[in-house]
Amino acid sequence: MIPGVSNKLLLWALVLSVVSFVGWPVPLWEETPGASHIGRLAGSYLFPAFILFVALMLNRGFSIARWISALAIIFLAKFIITIVLYHFLAPGSAHDLSPPEIDLTKIIKK
Repeated sequence: MIPGVSNKLLLWALVLSVVSFVGWPVPLWEETPGASHIGRLAGSYLFPAFILFVALMLNRGFSIARWISALAIIFLAKFIITIVLYHFLAPGSAHDLSPPEIDLTKIIKK
């Protein structure tokens, strides 16, 4: 798919990224309701970036375009997978994905 990056490496980077999101620093389902997930998100996005960078360097096929292309594939797939997992596994946070309801009658009366 991407020169210097095998499909197997992309799959492993995706799996490890999703596993790090779900299980680091504590499993997502054991996290305190309403806890911040900034560290969890940052780590799970930096992890595949590092893996792909090292793999491309070792294969002597590194270029910014290849690295960004591989990251785009991983990040898109990871985003879709983790948003579904977050919705079902994060206690008390699943409803945070919906925007708040707005009472338009109060706005119109002004």
